[in-house]
Amino acid sequence: MTEYKEKEFLDRLSACIDGGDLDDKAAAYKNAGRASHELKDFEKAEELYKKATAFDKNFAPAYFYLGNLINELGRKTEAEEQYRLAIKADPSHAFLSSYTGA
Repeated sequence: MTEYKEKEFLDRLSACIDGGDLDDKAAAYKNAGRASHELKDFEKAEELYKKATAFDKNFAPAYFYLGNLINELGRKTEAEEQYRLAIKADPSHAFLSSYTGA
């Protein structure tokens, strides 16, 4: 699949999530965000991660991946806030051990 077609697919996927009746929209948006991040479509990835957190304010993985993206973009203070939100949402989640040093 070409990069253009991959991005087009992600745009369509996002539109389906918006209009669909998914049981877990937060996870769907987070997964689409991760795919966008892998494709280096950082603007789309940030938008999708934020949609995930809008659907579920306690969805720690979305905050974590948003923090990783923002950190990668050099916005360290914003990234730290996302990590804090992830820890607040689920302090026991395994993926947070890399951030907390546990």
